[in-house]
Amino acid sequence: MLIINTVTFVSAWEVFEGHEQTASDLSECLDVSWGDARHTLIEVHTLRDALKNMEGDGTDFTEIYARLDAIPEGVLIDLES
Repeated sequence: MLIINTVTFVSAWEVFEGHEQTASDLSECLDVSWGDARHTLIEVHTLRDALKNMEGDGTDFTEIYARLDAIPEGVLIDLES
């Protein structure tokens, strides 16, 4: 018998609404590939670390960090939706 698991996630596009260029730039900072999968799930801290690596180019991530802070513990971010 297979074990059925459930996962809770938010769409990355909700996190990046109004910051589409930042979302696009992440492809060079995240050690994941996406685009051909139905879901690519990452943890909040992974995305936060990637954003920290992108700091210094003048982009303000304050709004994105606030959205990440609002995501409950254990909820993942789906890069595909």
